[in-house]
Amino acid sequence: MPLWQPGDSDVFAWEINSIGWTHGSPTNRRDNAGIRGTLYLTGARVLVVSDNFVHGHRYRPYVIGTEAIVDAVATKISQVRATRAAQGTFLVGQMRMPWIKGVVFGGPNAPKNSRGAVRLIGEHVTSFGDAENVMLLMRLRQQNETLDFVRALTERIRQDRLDRPGISDETIQDLGNIPAPESIATGPNELPQIRYSGAFRIRPDTVSKGVRSALSYPGA
Repeated sequence: MPLWQPGDSDVFAWEINSIGWTHGSPTNRRDNAGIRGTLYLTGARVLVVSDNFVHGHRYRPYVIGTEAIVDAVATKISQVRATRAAQGTFLVGQMRMPWIKGVVFGGPNAPKNSRGAVRLIGEHVTSFGDAENVMLLMRLRQQNETLDFVRALTERIRQDRLDRPGISDETIQDLGNIPAPESIATGPNELPQIRYSGAFRIRPDTVSKGVRSALSYPGA
């Protein structure tokens, strides 16, 4: 279980089978598929955790007979070694509520290979001073729960932002007009996307810019 913070209220959890991340160029994308893990949604953040994310090398036999058995044994040995090497370690990722400016998701009508996919979008500044999108990627094990997650995420973002000091009337209006995830129309090769007004760039000094988020960092 994660080490909970004061802002981590009303925790919801979903099983996931993939964790990844990307920024800038598509070549920067990293995926860990076929794993077991948990997606947590709290009042202050989205957190993904996996303690079962190693596979070792898979050896595929090209002939039938004794060599195929050897290949199977080699695969098992590699997996055991990888598991032992990773024992006590975790694959984790998080996106704080003030940073989430959008979500892309694969609902029940999405192409089969995109169902259950969730991509949380934030923005940071590179070492060259350029603004760049970053995404936390995951896939729900139960694909039919994707819309439930997006609805819950939208509500948590509203709760964190609507009573935030200094929030503009325009942002309040935008947050009140967020469409239901099942109502979003897309093209044949597109996934639905929701944009959340009032997000901050990913920086240490913006981590507490929200009602629930401030509870975890009261001095920030």
